[in-house]
Amino acid sequence: MNYLIIWIMFAHWAGDFVLQSGWMATNKSKNLKALFLHAATYTTTIIALISVIFSLEIKSILLFGLLNGVMHFGIDGITIRITSHLWQKKSVHYFFVMIGFDQFLHFTALCLTMHFFLM
Repeated sequence: MNYLIIWIMFAHWAGDFVLQSGWMATNKSKNLKALFLHAATYTTTIIALISVIFSLEIKSILLFGLLNGVMHFGIDGITIRITSHLWQKKSVHYFFVMIGFDQFLHFTALCLTMHFFLM
């Protein structure tokens, strides 16, 4: 069984949630520096974990990580503005629907690029 997808999802979770500071989470909807630092942390986490665990070509891992970091920045740049608006309106259900959709977009990007760069 190929465990690559499981480790990629673990790296995604670590980079998107565990290593995101409170400052990043609070400010990334209104501050490009916070969003950029979040995406940079995410990218570094993906590259580091996948390169340590799997003996894949480093060029492929770097391209995979960098492309997903750029896409992460773009996806979050859009979805965080929507979720911030929903949170302020106290629209809790749709806030979590949007969080779930954000994760769906990230997982889709990871799976598609995994097949292109890492398989």
